[in-house]
Amino acid sequence: LNPWWFAAFNSVSAFNNSGMSLLDANMTPFATRGSLVVWVQCILILAGNSCFPIFLKAILRLFPSNRGLSLLCTDRQAHRIFPYLFSTRETRWLIAMLIILNTIDWTIFEILAPATPSVFALPVPRRILAGLFQAFSVRSGGFAIVAIRELHTGTLMAYTVMLYISAYPITLPDTNN
Repeated sequence: LNPWWFAAFNSVSAFNNSGMSLLDANMTPFATRGSLVVWVQCILILAGNSCFPIFLKAILRLFPSNRGLSLLCTDRQAHRIFPYLFSTRETRWLIAMLIILNTIDWTIFEILAPATPSVFALPVPRRILAGLFQAFSVRSGGFAIVAIRELHTGTLMAYTVMLYISAYPITLPDTNN
């Protein structure tokens, strides 16, 4: 397997939240090695889905050279022009909800880790990283760093409930206001 092709394919897959990998075991081999790959995947999963409005607003604030872009950042009705440009209040709400929901997922993963031998066998730093990766990935990325079939039933129930909870502060098609 060509590492450059693997990196390119998994990066695009993570950003687009397709969950596809060139490895038949998905991201499971990286549970014990390659933490840089896991961190990059985490960032790409968040940037491509849940945190896209946050990353977009940060990029527009970092590069305010274009007057039109800076107007989009400060306009209260910017979501009429581009639906992912939330107001500051809505962006803060999104950040808070993402932190809360991902913390709940990660906490349940860690609490129930002793009931899952394959997870509990990981060294503590790797288990923490695997839990964070699963928390970020389960709602949007579709990747798995541990075998889903081996997880505790409580973890699976929490993941199922989290799949139905939306973190977005508004309904995107609602632009009549």
